[in-house]
Amino acid sequence: MLYRIEKFFARIPKKHLAQILATLKCLKDSVCRKSLKIDALTGTKYLKVRSGRYRILFHLQKDGSISLDDVSLRNESTYKNL
Repeated sequence: MLYRIEKFFARIPKKHLAQILATLKCLKDSVCRKSLKIDALTGTKYLKVRSGRYRILFHLQKDGSISLDDVSLRNESTYKNL
């Protein structure tokens, strides 16, 4: 999964990449994380946060850290393979 995310990062424009990385950095910090609009996906353990046209899917570990599951451009199939 992480290889797919790395490959995806290589293809997106630098402007959007900087925005996504800033959101990921904010997710890592528990204080900054509270300022983001984080939504739970119905019927799953996953959470999502919007970063421009992109969606970051993750879930929280028991120790409070995050586990990155997917980063993708928002389209019809973004949430289908969960």
